[in-house]
Amino acid sequence: MDTLYEGRKLQMLRWLKKERPSTRELLELVLVECRRSNEEKRELTDQFERLRDLTAQVARLHTDLHADLQSQAATQALLQSKVECELRKIVERFDRTLFTLSRRGITFNDRISSEVLSRLQLKVARLDRSSEVEARASQILTSVDCDKGSIEQALSALEEQRRFPEFFFLQYFSSQASREERLRLLSLSIRCEWTWTESMAFCFGIYASEFVELNKSSLLTFERIYSGKTIIVMHISCAERSLRAYRSAASFTENEFISNLVIIGDPSTTTYRFDCDQKCLFVPCADSYEKLPLKVASALRFLGFSNVSAAVLKVDDDIQCREPNELTEVLLHELGRSDYAGRIWDPMNDQGIDRTWHFRKCSIPDEPYSRLGIGQFAEGPAYLLSSRAINLLARLSVYVPHEFEQDLYEDMTIGRILSLMGIVPTDLDLRKLGLLMECPCSDD
Repeated sequence: MDTLYEGRKLQMLRWLKKERPSTRELLELVLVECRRSNEEKRELTDQFERLRDLTAQVARLHTDLHADLQSQAATQALLQSKVECELRKIVERFDRTLFTLSRRGITFNDRISSEVLSRLQLKVARLDRSSEVEARASQILTSVDCDKGSIEQALSALEEQRRFPEFFFLQYFSSQASREERLRLLSLSIRCEWTWTESMAFCFGIYASEFVELNKSSLLTFERIYSGKTIIVMHISCAERSLRAYRSAASFTENEFISNLVIIGDPSTTTYRFDCDQKCLFVPCADSYEKLPLKVASALRFLGFSNVSAAVLKVDDDIQCREPNELTEVLLHELGRSDYAGRIWDPMNDQGIDRTWHFRKCSIPDEPYSRLGIGQFAEGPAYLLSSRAINLLARLSVYVPHEFEQDLYEDMTIGRILSLMGIVPTDLDLRKLGLLMECPCSDD
C-alpha cells in the first residue's frame, strides 16, 4: 500500500510540475495496483476457505449430535418397549388366570382386578427407586462401619450417636411391615431433621413414592379426571352434610379451567378413596368439626403428592357460586400474582377472634377457643391456594403434623403456617365482589 501511495504522490507532483509521467512509470503503477488486488483476492480466498472449513466442522458436529440424540432416543424407546412388552405378558397371564378361575366358578370384581394390576405396574415403576434406597442405606451402614448383615448393630450405633433421621430410615429399609408402617417410619425420619436438608429432600422423594403406591388406585383415577385443570374447587364437608356439599358443587359450573372436588373424612381407613362418579375424596382422618384442620391438611397432602398441579379454591359446603364465568376470570388473574388470597382477617387488630364459633358443632364438649391469633389469614368460607402453597403445605403436613392437629380453626391454621413460611394473604373478598354467597340449609 505504501508503494502505491508513493507512486500516486509522484504522479501528482509531476502533473503539478507539468511533467507527464513516462509510459514505464505508468505501467509500474498499474502493476503495483494489480499486485495489491491479487493479494487482497488471495486473502479473501483464504478467509473463504477457513470459513468453509468451519462450516463443515459445525455441520459434522450437528450431524454427530443428531445421531447421538437419535441413538439415545432409540435406546430409551427400546427399553420402554421391552418393559411394556413384559408388562403386557404379565397382564395377559393375569387375564388368563382370571378367565380360568371364572370358568371354575371363582369370580373377582373389577375393583380387585384393577388393584392387582396396579400392583403389577408398581413393581416395574419402583425398580430405580429401590436401588436409590439401597444405596442410601449402604452409605449409612458404611458410616458406622457395618455391613448389611448387621442392621441391629448399626441401629444401636445410630441410636447411641443420636442420629435419629438415619436410625428411622434404616428401620424403614430393613422393615418387613405393612406399607402404612413403612410410611410412618419414613415420616419419622423426616420429622427428626432439624431443618430442611438434602437428606430430607431425598426422604420426601421416597415418601412420595411410597405414598403413591399406597394410594395408587385413587391417584390414577384422580389424575385422569383432573389432569389439565387449573383450579379445583375443594368443598370441605362431612358425611352428614354431603348432600349440602354436592349442591354447593353444582353451583360451580365446571369448564376447561375449573372442576369440583368434595372432601369427606373417613376414620375407618388409613388410605385415600376417590369416588370418580361423585367427585368425592375420602381422606383418612376423623370427620368431626374439631378435626377440620387435619382434614384439610390430609386433602392437600393427597393433591401435593399427585401429578395434578392445579390451584385450590377451598370453600365451605354452604357456599354457592353466583357468577361462574366471572369467578373463573378473577381467580385466574389472582393466581398470576398471589399464592394465597381471600378475605383477610387480622385477629391482632380490632377484629379479634370469635372464640365460640365452633359451639354446637363439635363432637366434644364446648369450650371457648383458647389460643392466640397470630398474623393475618384468609377467612375460611373461601380462600385460594396456588400449587406452590399446596405443595408446601403437603410436605409440612408430614414434617410438622402437630401444627395441623392442635388447632381448631383451619383457616387460622393455614394462615399461620403459611405466614411462618413467608407467604402472606392478598385481599380477595369473593362474597363482596358478588361472585359467591352463603346459603345455609337447615335440612339436608
